[in-house]
Amino acid sequence: SRIYGQLNERGLAVKSYGYSMEMEARGLVAIEADPAPGVSVGEVQDVVARVMRRFLRDGPTEDELVRAKESIAASSIFTRDNQMAMARWYGELLTAGQSVERIESWDERIRAVTAADVKRVMNFYLGARHVDAVLLPESK
Repeated sequence: SRIYGQLNERGLAVKSYGYSMEMEARGLVAIEADPAPGVSVGEVQDVVARVMRRFLRDGPTEDELVRAKESIAASSIFTRDNQMAMARWYGELLTAGQSVERIESWDERIRAVTAADVKRVMNFYLGARHVDAVLLPESK
């Protein structure tokens, strides 16, 4: 990902990743990073903010969109191959207000997503408001 490249590959973080919670309404979208020794939390936050501003302005490249769709499709295939994972997936989404029809049309809807769709949705959910949270160990 862009954030991984800017943080980990440049030695600013020892770990970085992002995830989202699938819900009917606004859910959680999180980006987490552990600064490398000697790198301040502020430096990491600045890099993440810069990458996010650029992404919100430009949207994903075609390669990024294809890679994301392929990753989602592969995950969906593996989920369907495991009955426990499939039951958990249906249970989570039904509990969050999704319908069976919507769950079953997941792959089709993902294939139809465009770069403009991603940019529009990302700006809607992440463009105006966000929260920065920093967890630090207790001082000794």
